[in-house]
Amino acid sequence: MTKTPMAMKMCIRLQWISRAVYAIMVLRGGEKPTNIRREERMSMKNEKALQEFMAKMAQAQELLAELQTHVDNHMEFSPDEINWGHTGSAGHMVQQLSELADWAFQRGEYAE
Repeated sequence: MTKTPMAMKMCIRLQWISRAVYAIMVLRGGEKPTNIRREERMSMKNEKALQEFMAKMAQAQELLAELQTHVDNHMEFSPDEINWGHTGSAGHMVQQLSELADWAFQRGEYAE
């Protein structure tokens, strides 16, 4: 995209102002100016990401606890009612959990 002459003049002016501000800071013995707003925004974004990550980890722990209870209770089936359909359901659950474990630990098709 080509800049218009007016846009080019504005860019040159902004560059000149930026250099002038930097020179004044150096002459006054100050340090190189930093973009504090950008750093603060990045910090806030990282903080929000961390909060969301921790919320997702709490959800994962709740789901794992539910699944552990479900498995400990033999999927809520009594031994007398088990048939091949139940066996298939248990196999499906194991397949899904294996897929998740492979993803989490980068095994199988997820290995690098």
